[in-house]
Amino acid sequence: MAPSREENDQTEKTAQLERLDPRGDLILAVGSHRLLVASRVLVLSSSFFERMLCPDAFAEGRIQPTQTDPPVKTLDDQDPDTFRFVCRVLHYHRVDPPKSVAQFTALADTCNFYGFFDALSFHLQVWLDPSNIPTSEHEDQKKLLWVAFVFRQNATFKGLSRRLAFGLTKAELSSWEVHPMPESLKDDVSKMRASVRIKIERLVENAIDEVREDTKWQEDCPEYKLGTYQSGRFVGDDEDAIFSAALMAAESATTVPPPALFYLQTQVVGDLPDCGTDKDGLWLYSFHTGAGLGDAVLSSNKSYAMQAYLNGSQQLFTYPGNTIGPWPLGIAYLPYSFFSYVTISIAESGPPQEGFFYNETGLHFNQSAGGWIVCDWWHGAPQLFDLVRDEAAGPAFGSIPTSCSKVNLVPVAV
Repeated sequence: MAPSREENDQTEKTAQLERLDPRGDLILAVGSHRLLVASRVLVLSSSFFERMLCPDAFAEGRIQPTQTDPPVKTLDDQDPDTFRFVCRVLHYHRVDPPKSVAQFTALADTCNFYGFFDALSFHLQVWLDPSNIPTSEHEDQKKLLWVAFVFRQNATFKGLSRRLAFGLTKAELSSWEVHPMPESLKDDVSKMRASVRIKIERLVENAIDEVREDTKWQEDCPEYKLGTYQSGRFVGDDEDAIFSAALMAAESATTVPPPALFYLQTQVVGDLPDCGTDKDGLWLYSFHTGAGLGDAVLSSNKSYAMQAYLNGSQQLFTYPGNTIGPWPLGIAYLPYSFFSYVTISIAESGPPQEGFFYNETGLHFNQSAGGWIVCDWWHGAPQLFDLVRDEAAGPAFGSIPTSCSKVNLVPVAV
């Protein structure tokens, strides 16, 4: 007896079923995909499915998942392929990581809608490296900023915010639609831009003061006032281009290679009203906070100091007899914070942080706005922090605690 049309349709659907979990209890029909999944995985991974599959919460929840006869639930998703990608990740199937801005953005949109962002945050920490993604266009950088926001990738969020602060013109910044990210993000980027502008203007002023005494240079280049820089500010129609060019020049300033192996010692700079312990001449080490984890803390006892070395732009630490590998320096950025924790940990997930370099004043981080501060903190010893915003950002973000000093971190050869 020939099979009926309904039986043929059922056979075709069964053949197209993708068994992400062979013992799955739910079939999701999404676009052209039919996915056999474990409902428990979805409930634990997604606030959307937690509500959807709750008994009697919605019509979809009245027929509960079962292995013997998995119910079919249809999702009207705008991007079925990305949804399938997420389900494959959640069920431990191999996937090709996203490589383009569009793919990352689609993944962020899907995970934000369904609430999958925590479940995939570790994957994004490994996958999302803006240095490997073509992001010269500001619109691409804005999209990746949204990706970093969705998946709570703090260091990437900070780096992209800084790049946008440097690169956006005033008109572009004003017209930027940041929703659904907090509207205050635009204010933060504007203030970061203003802070950097002040620094660059100081650099340019110092350069002008130096060349004013060079008679031959003035003869060769009578526009030695840089033409569009007068009276302590940038002027002219191309102000933003000058700002960007000056920033590039400032960031490409001559670096000084540190010794092959060295310690890092503090050198107090500035005149902050520090009412705590003396922060000068202290040695940097990792204060144990967990298995393979540590905060960057300082001691007057040199025997505590960890040995340091620069690997490209990664700042790494070690100690005599170390057989488990390097301990990277990391900046634990928190959005909208005034300063960030600094860690020296071997157990942090992902590759070591990039962006560290040395000049005549010691160690620097290329995404820092204010440099290093050392404060008497909760470990009972002076602790290192990265100053996210310079004092020039204004008092809206508070002030540096009175137990802190600004410092340089100077390399001392082992």
